Amino acid sequence: MAFAGAEQVLDLHQDFYPLPVVEQAVEAFSPVAACSVEPHGPYRRVRLQARGGRDGALLRLELANWALAASALHRG
Repeated sequence: MAFAGAEQVLDLHQDFYPLPVVEQAVEAFSPVAACSVEPHGPYRRVRLQARGGRDGALLRLELANWALAASALHRG
C-alpha cells in the first residue's frame, strides 16, 4: 500500500476520457491534491500528490471514478 505522501499515477485512455473531462477532474480535486496531466502514448497521464496528509491512493481512485462519470455524461 502506498503511503499518503507518495505520488500517484493514473492513466486514462484518450478514446474514453476527453481532455476537457480530465482537466475538470483535476480542477475538482485541486483543493485536496496537486495534479498534472500529460500525454503518455494513447493515455492522458494524471500525476497526483495528495495534500494535507490525505490518502493519495484513495484520491487516485476517487479521481478515476469522477472522470468516468463525467466522461459518460459528456458523451450523453
